[in-house]
Amino acid sequence: AATYFGKELEHLTTAECAALISITNNPSLYNPYRTTLDKSGKTGMEQNDERRTNTLWMMRNEGYLTEEAYQEALAQELVLKRGIDEGDRVGDCPNEECLYHGKVSTFEKRNDGKYYCPQCGTVTTIGENASQEVYSYFMDTVIEDVAMALAEKNGVEWNKETKDAYIELISKSGYHIYTTLNMDVQNQVDKIYTNLKEIPTAQSLQQLQSAMVIIDNKTGDIVAMAGGVGEKVTHDGLNRATDSKLQPGSSMKPLSVYAPAFELGVITPASIAMDMPLKYNNGRPFPYNDNRTYSYSQPILLAVVRSINAVAANTLDTIGTGYSYNFAKYKFGLSTLVNDYVNSSGHRFSDEDYAPLALGAPTLGVTVRAMSEAYATFANKGVRREARTFTKVYNSKGELVLDNVQDSEQILSEKTVNYMNYCLDSAVSYGTGNNADIPGFDVAGKTGSTSSFRDRWFCGFTSHYTAATWCGYDIPEVITLTGTNRSNPAGRLWKKVMQPIHQGLKNEPLYSTTDMQYVNVCMDCGKLATDACKKDVRSVSRVASALVHKDDVPKESCDCHVIVDFCDSCGCAANEYCKKLAEVGQAKLTKRALVKLTQAKVNDIAAASRAGLLATYAVDNFVYLVNTNGDPVNNYKGIHGDKNVGVKAPYLVCTKHTKAQWDEYLASHPWYEDNTGEEETQ
Repeated sequence: AATYFGKELEHLTTAECAALISITNNPSLYNPYRTTLDKSGKTGMEQNDERRTNTLWMMRNEGYLTEEAYQEALAQELVLKRGIDEGDRVGDCPNEECLYHGKVSTFEKRNDGKYYCPQCGTVTTIGENASQEVYSYFMDTVIEDVAMALAEKNGVEWNKETKDAYIELISKSGYHIYTTLNMDVQNQVDKIYTNLKEIPTAQSLQQLQSAMVIIDNKTGDIVAMAGGVGEKVTHDGLNRATDSKLQPGSSMKPLSVYAPAFELGVITPASIAMDMPLKYNNGRPFPYNDNRTYSYSQPILLAVVRSINAVAANTLDTIGTGYSYNFAKYKFGLSTLVNDYVNSSGHRFSDEDYAPLALGAPTLGVTVRAMSEAYATFANKGVRREARTFTKVYNSKGELVLDNVQDSEQILSEKTVNYMNYCLDSAVSYGTGNNADIPGFDVAGKTGSTSSFRDRWFCGFTSHYTAATWCGYDIPEVITLTGTNRSNPAGRLWKKVMQPIHQGLKNEPLYSTTDMQYVNVCMDCGKLATDACKKDVRSVSRVASALVHKDDVPKESCDCHVIVDFCDSCGCAANEYCKKLAEVGQAKLTKRALVKLTQAKVNDIAAASRAGLLATYAVDNFVYLVNTNGDPVNNYKGIHGDKNVGVKAPYLVCTKHTKAQWDEYLASHPWYEDNTGEEETQ
């Protein structure tokens, strides 16, 4: 509009609109600025006139124009004009109670050089661009992406000055940009994001903000986005989907921990990892779990489903922070990660560390756009593709200026994708991402939250679309939701947008079970579970079940559980008198299983018990003490070293049943012959 007619889009006539739409079919042939003759001996204006006439004729026949409007449009003589005069540009009053919209000439320009709204008197920013049209967040992104590509093509360093210069160039050069926008999807995004009644309510003086980026899994391209909530009234304003660097929380774990670990082959969904502090910083455990408790060990599947921080940190420790950092930054494309950042105070920071990678607390943060692109890899069989907003750019002569060929790379194996999608699908089906589930569709994804819930995320995908959604405030503060539904607001918005755009689409599974099978594993050693695992003296199940590839089924059975005679009345391994009294009905023994642990592991449990380890996993009676070779050590003194006084045994021994008690029984039953002899404690 600005390039061909010197107008804002909203001020175009019907004839001018028809002329613009006529250009898009063949920018070189129908460009009205072209004065050279083509093969048919016509100028660009002459060709455009013919096509414009056909366009208007079809609009009338389809009922979009009345006969009067049709004749008026046919009669209009087009006048070309490059650029918009200052007074013809438009401005928007920022006062939400006013929202006046009109030509700059209607605003009052005072001696201070500022423009004042004619309706309410509010100072209004009027830019110097060729057009002040308030574009959508998507179009703002397209223009910036094209500007960046042009700068790169010309070898110009990208900075604010470069950006402004190239955006001005784009606005005045008559470029024809072919975008990846899907208007149907964008309309659904706008339906939710522009209506503040659809946004979860929270206790704050600030408006709860959100951003979302949707990728079409068929192409890997961005088809819709929202960079904020409410009506967009600012020209090229803050786009929270692309400009804001945010803390991703646990939504980072699949990218920096679990997918890299699956790819390395060191874990499967059935692998057992420690749910214990990895280390202590001045006595404080690291990391904390969300509920400030630990459950000793968990299978990887449940660690993803329940978003357990300690398991993520211990798994990261297995693969190494360097490997994790490189995978997240260079494979998944999280380019804002840094390994040597110095802030204004001179303090150095590195994301090649446990908190940034295992807990999702990177130094600078990541963008919603980058997270959506990374998660789309799981939906695209392990191939990461550049998430484009445009494909080609032509100049006003129809010459190709930019051919935005999509970069792609296979970064994950089929097995890794299967494992990751299985875990993420489970996280939505019965885990932290449940409020994003779409009935009738397989949905996989991961939630994320930062300290005190200042940021909330849901990054997820179906077989058709991938989307990352963030909620938070422009000035970070705790998100305290109100109303009856206080579940993750990012997941709720994700579902509100994604469910309608899947209507009429076919559900397709996100992972294959063809080469997978369920296995039951011991939660203490990770080997195939046995009956002994089911007889663990602790009051919780020590058998976990998960799907694994046939090649990854454990080859060995559990050898850490040891069956002993267990005295139920004392809750410890039976001594010789327990057994004697049991024979005469004065005690009850059962076959229960203890767990082989070294003293180092016992010490770890003792430390964790003071830091939030659930009491069930810190009881004294489940340990069978061994050395590093697995041989019994007859010197177990309990978790905290205050048990089994004077007793030499590898486990806690019953103290209730004694020789004196047995002698008392014999004295009261003189007819009973004690033929058992002296027995040694086993």
